[in-house]
Amino acid sequence: DVLTSELVRRDLTHVPVRMCSHIGGHKYAGNVILFAQGEGHWYGYVDARAAVRIVDEHIVGGKPLIEPKLWRGQLGLTE
Repeated sequence: DVLTSELVRRDLTHVPVRMCSHIGGHKYAGNVILFAQGEGHWYGYVDARAAVRIVDEHIVGGKPLIEPKLWRGQLGLTE
């Protein structure tokens, strides 16, 4: 798993990665959900390259990777 390997490589082992049974099923479904600091961001079409970018920009940099192809939304948005 690229996401887990990238976190280990960067010594970010305090960031847990968990599997879930089902979060896909349609074209807008996410395949990665990132919960951090009271927020939940959904990403879809996450391949190995996108996983590394999510680690760089969201987990390390603190800013969600909001790109139309990848970002599916955020839990708790009212609009």
